[in-house]
Amino acid sequence: MPPLPTFRVLSKVDLKIATRNFRSDERFGEEGPSGITYKGKLGETAIAVKVASGSGTGIDKDPTARDFMKTLILKQPPSHPNVVPIMGISLDGGQCVMSALAPGGTLESRLTQLNWFQRLKVAQGAFTGLAALHKAGVVHGNLKTTNVFVAPDGLDGLVGDYAAGRRPDFEKMAPSVLNYYDPEFVKGNEATNESDVYSLGIVLLELLASQKDGEVPAVQNGGDRGGGPLDEFADAAASGGWPEDVAREVIELAAACVRPNARRRKSADIIARALKQIAQDEVDEAGNVVTLMRLADKACGTARDQSANLPRFDKMRARERAQFEFAALKLQARWRGRVARRRFEKLKRSGASSQVVSDESLDAMFTPEEVKAAVFIQTRWRGIMARKKTRKLIAQKKGVALQEEDASTALTRKQLNEMALAEQEAEEREILHAEIFGRIAAMLADGDLEVQRVGATALAIYTDRDESPDPTEAANCAVNAGVLGPLVHVFTSRNQVAVMESARALENITVELPAEQNRALRAGALEACLRLIADSSHPVTLRASGARALRGLLLQNPPACRRAVEKGALDALTALMQVKDPEAQSSSSAALAGLADADSEILQKLGVERLVGMAVRARDAPMRAATIAFVSKLARDSDTHEEIIAAGGLELLIGMILRLNEEAVWGLASMSSVEDNWAQIAEVMTVDAFGALKDLIELGGDYGKEGAAWACCYLAGHPSLQVMMIKANVLLPLVGLVKSGSRRVKKAAERALKALAS
Repeated sequence: MPPLPTFRVLSKVDLKIATRNFRSDERFGEEGPSGITYKGKLGETAIAVKVASGSGTGIDKDPTARDFMKTLILKQPPSHPNVVPIMGISLDGGQCVMSALAPGGTLESRLTQLNWFQRLKVAQGAFTGLAALHKAGVVHGNLKTTNVFVAPDGLDGLVGDYAAGRRPDFEKMAPSVLNYYDPEFVKGNEATNESDVYSLGIVLLELLASQKDGEVPAVQNGGDRGGGPLDEFADAAASGGWPEDVAREVIELAAACVRPNARRRKSADIIARALKQIAQDEVDEAGNVVTLMRLADKACGTARDQSANLPRFDKMRARERAQFEFAALKLQARWRGRVARRRFEKLKRSGASSQVVSDESLDAMFTPEEVKAAVFIQTRWRGIMARKKTRKLIAQKKGVALQEEDASTALTRKQLNEMALAEQEAEEREILHAEIFGRIAAMLADGDLEVQRVGATALAIYTDRDESPDPTEAANCAVNAGVLGPLVHVFTSRNQVAVMESARALENITVELPAEQNRALRAGALEACLRLIADSSHPVTLRASGARALRGLLLQNPPACRRAVEKGALDALTALMQVKDPEAQSSSSAALAGLADADSEILQKLGVERLVGMAVRARDAPMRAATIAFVSKLARDSDTHEEIIAAGGLELLIGMILRLNEEAVWGLASMSSVEDNWAQIAEVMTVDAFGALKDLIELGGDYGKEGAAWACCYLAGHPSLQVMMIKANVLLPLVGLVKSGSRRVKKAAERALKALAS
């Protein structure tokens, strides 16, 4: 089971305090089309808060706000070093997204400061982070240089701001920013993994071409992006200091990202691994990262100087290019010849002085440009030799380490470290959950109605029994943080959106933690539920939310059921059941089933004929399913059997068994446990009904299987019923229950087989 999320929901006041009231000097970068970002501090944690532009004024006025919050809370990607984590959100008075502060700044602000190797590493990190998001099922949808962050040393990249929450407004977007988005996304299609790869591919081309705002050459940024020759990019990369072979490889990867056909684009993971291999090859060739950085800085500086003093390579005529390339090849050949001659002369151990003279005369023939090219070739040659030497040393060190270290000891140490780390993470998570739910409790107690709505919504999402990874833990944390009192207070208010969300949360908490039912009852939750349900002037959704909350308060709580019946819950729920609305019917049906847990005395006071008649007259399946529980519970008291039979309850039970209702089969088992009822049962029981019992034995849950087995056990005492049971082939499924059923089911099946054998 995945752990409970640690996503914070905060009020706007919390973020105002963290950012010193959104002071202008706390701004982080320039205002973008999606909003303004501020630096701040939450406790001891440095944060960035993005105030979205054009966001709604509140969670009740923005239909997408709840789904947005739900996605952030429940579908947070796992922690990854190349993803700037989204830590929290505020939705009262507009949308504010809080994330960890990336101290290295954005790629947009640092682009011109990075050498070619740093750019390569930033691209690798960004694609690695994007791959992690895609693996977690998160589509970014808004990738550009302002959402790619750079490590302080410039040797890693991170993706952030993946919680934009709404589709960008492309009509108001500047063309330079529009360049980052997949044309199909701009035309109206949804954002996809492929459109994310396209956007980051444009960023990769920008890193190569030393451009800003996606202004890459038209060959890649025009209507048929991805086609045409790549020489223009290679030339632009060379002017930025990129080695030609590296630039060519990276250009090919970028081209694979921006193909017009989205299905042919490479995944972020493939691009990340390819960039990692290119970077590692360059490090191996240079010997180490420090040396490579020094060479990259020098290449970058030389390229900048040359760009100011020499004509650009892409502006040369074809003949000039050919001459330049031929000169480079000639230099390479001469350099290799010099190395070969020196080795030869060293072996001969003679003629050294004459050779030096010869070398000097050869050097004098080189032009300044040729000397620079020779130095570059020399550097590359030394890098090759250093790489081979480094690989040899690494292999030797690994061999020595394997010989010296005992594998079993290493494994034990690893396990101990993992256990210690797990304990530390659990403690940190517990502290964080206390802070998260403490803030929610404070929001519920806030006098601002909008803050209450956001707090109630967050609590309902965290404790959602269908989607939360651990609703029981969430309910425990919430109760320990003291949310129950403020929650019931909000539930009894006139804040309709908050009432519906608090009803969901109240139901979730009381179902997961039945021990908290009485605390909620003492706070007035029962009366609030009944007022909501009974007031026909309220919207149906609001009345249905009251029924859901009531169900949680009544579940397996006979004293609460007694109080509810005495206060008119039966009439109120029956009236709500008559409303032709699926939500109203399902919620009131569940509450009625919970109300049936009241003791037999209170049920008999309501009147057997009334309860059975209510079930018999039910006009639809949800009503019948809900009210049959009353008949089944009444049948447990033998004093009610005569009245149940007189009111038509026996026929009702058989009819519901034919619909494979598990509650009805327990009612039949109770009725058939009294021998005086066998004659009346034999009159209405059919082979089809026994066939339904067989289906329940084979297909039902443990509750239904056990009830069906006990029904067979008691019915086997009547000769004609026993014959019908055998004709329906019930015997073999009962044997199957004895072999593979749970303890209670097995016991009931054994008793049934024993009764059939007697």
